[in-house]
Amino acid sequence: MGQLTLGVEPDSGQSVTMASKQTNQWAKWATRVIAGVVLGTLFVVSAYTAFSMYVRRGGTVLPDVIGMAAAEARSALKSVGVDLVVDEEDARFSAEIAEGAVLRQRPQAGASVKKGSVVRVSLSKGAELAYLPDFSGDAVAVARTRVQADGLPAPRVLWTYHKGKPAGEVVAQQPRPGSRAPANQPLRLYVNTADADAVYLMPDVIYQNAERMRRWFENRGIRVGSIKPDAYRGVPPGTILRQYPLSGYPLSAGDVVAFVVASGEQQRESVG
Repeated sequence: MGQLTLGVEPDSGQSVTMASKQTNQWAKWATRVIAGVVLGTLFVVSAYTAFSMYVRRGGTVLPDVIGMAAAEARSALKSVGVDLVVDEEDARFSAEIAEGAVLRQRPQAGASVKKGSVVRVSLSKGAELAYLPDFSGDAVAVARTRVQADGLPAPRVLWTYHKGKPAGEVVAQQPRPGSRAPANQPLRLYVNTADADAVYLMPDVIYQNAERMRRWFENRGIRVGSIKPDAYRGVPPGTILRQYPLSGYPLSAGDVVAFVVASGEQQRESVG
């Protein structure tokens, strides 16, 4: 007798269900991809359309008007189709920007704006000026304290000789008392040495000819000790580049001064 083999018929309904699920997943994925492409395309088209409309309406880029006089700045902005308005309440002191010139602009240079827009600017009031009191007759230490108490920079002290004046007393100043000067400019105080022999002040001889200045000093009994060369382009040989002592220092007959001078590219020897 033959053996009977028991078998299970395939479930056709289950296969159909799995295929249907896969089809739905692919359909969802394809729908999402298509939606993303459509949205991306709409974004690009919208951005391009907006930019095109902006350009057609007349967009422009702002020039830099900092440092220009108000009239010049107005003309520069008008040339790109933009108006200028001065903010009168925002004027400020500036040691760098001349009085009446543009100190700030809003929007800043380089910004893209629509033609017909307004740029607000603030103008410089120039360097802040201070009225200078008279320091004559003060001891130099007192004068220093008064100068800085007035909010001015530390003064530069220069020595001189005035017969009959006490040593260390201020005998003159620059700028003069009562004048107006930039608040950031150091004041020069001339102080008495009470030394009858100190009848000269070291002058500023930078960029002067060394040989000519040697004769000038020697005619006054002051010796030029050394003149050292230094290669320096763009300055004629023999031109003084540095001096010792510095200008304003008191000198007496017999004192010694020294220079560093331009030697040029070829000349390296001291002219002394």
